[in-house]
Amino acid sequence: MNPKKNKLWIEMKNLVRKHYQKINFERLSDEKFVENNDELLIIGEEIISILKKNIKQTKIFFADICGAPGNYSKLVFQHFKANGIGISLPPEKGGVEFEMEKYTKYKIFYRDILEKEYDLDIPKKLNLGIASCVSYEIKNSNAYQLNLKLILTSLLILLNNLEKNGSLVINLTIKNINFAFNIVYILSKLFKKTSIWKSSKVWPDKNTFYFFGFNFENNQKYINKIKELLLILDNNNFMKNIYFRRLIMNNSNFKIIDNMMNKLYKVKIDYFKKYN
Repeated sequence: MNPKKNKLWIEMKNLVRKHYQKINFERLSDEKFVENNDELLIIGEEIISILKKNIKQTKIFFADICGAPGNYSKLVFQHFKANGIGISLPPEKGGVEFEMEKYTKYKIFYRDILEKEYDLDIPKKLNLGIASCVSYEIKNSNAYQLNLKLILTSLLILLNNLEKNGSLVINLTIKNINFAFNIVYILSKLFKKTSIWKSSKVWPDKNTFYFFGFNFENNQKYINKIKELLLILDNNNFMKNIYFRRLIMNNSNFKIIDNMMNKLYKVKIDYFKKYN
């Protein structure tokens, strides 16, 4: 089992190497992190279209972690009867401010979720959890490590507060393909229905993709694996760990995920082919 033997993965990697200088990583303005609202609304509409096909509840209670300025939350309110909360890094720490003043059924919390074992103070379990966390320290040499900490921390917060049969949307990355396979495998054991998706309209050149999970089933064995991964990230040699070097699944599960990944590879291939 080797993801790097996939023909589409090889084609994608060759195109990325050839046109690497075309990738725009800059998201800073005057040394402050900025979000592109137009991009977020486009990708948000695409995410909502997937959710609407799978969420059957007439009313939902949701949390949006790393949610500022609130584009995804606004779309949830537009398409569902909802109550929700948004959590994001405080602006004084370099975060982005929420723009959700008009939404009276939405509570805002500015928190650094990495600062301590943060948990949600909510009256009931969530029907939907959304997280789209990226490191604001783009120029930090440990940005990938910090990104993964944010992703896994937000993931655990949501899973700890998600109701049975609840739904999840979270951003992941294919920067390390073994990690990507392993985390998708772990998450697939926590939901009855799963899919992965990458937008062809926004960030097609980036490593970002989204995992969708529906009908949550709390399986402590696999939640513990996520906790283990988070502890591994405290070590700067984390890339030498088995989760980043080998696959933790059997061949049957590998084939399923390898086939799922083809959709992501094709998005990047189609984008970079235009430079040939």
